[in-house]
Amino acid sequence: MDLFAAALMMGRPDTFTAPGALHIHFGDLFDLLPRGEPPSVGLSGNDIERLPTMTYRKTSKSSSTDEKCAICLSEYKNGETVKRLRCKHFFHPNCIDPWLKTSTQCPICRGQQTD
Repeated sequence: MDLFAAALMMGRPDTFTAPGALHIHFGDLFDLLPRGEPPSVGLSGNDIERLPTMTYRKTSKSSSTDEKCAICLSEYKNGETVKRLRCKHFFHPNCIDPWLKTSTQCPICRGQQTD
């Protein structure tokens, strides 16, 4: 028998006490949930917009890691716009912007992108 079925049989679907277990009142668990806006974990939209963009140019000094976006894994094309992070890694703006909304770290080196 599962916990919910046992609670229903006891007449109070919001409370369950298993033999030898802790008394659980499910309504009290909801009081522990955070209320309001979730905490911000990434960069703000303004901070993301302020990151510099540049035009990609393949050079003879480019390493193999500099030739592909580490997020979508597609090769950069000459003339394509890329966004550069403080750590000097760069990505397609459409790839890195969603990442930075949820993280303040570079996806390659984990370097912080905040002050």
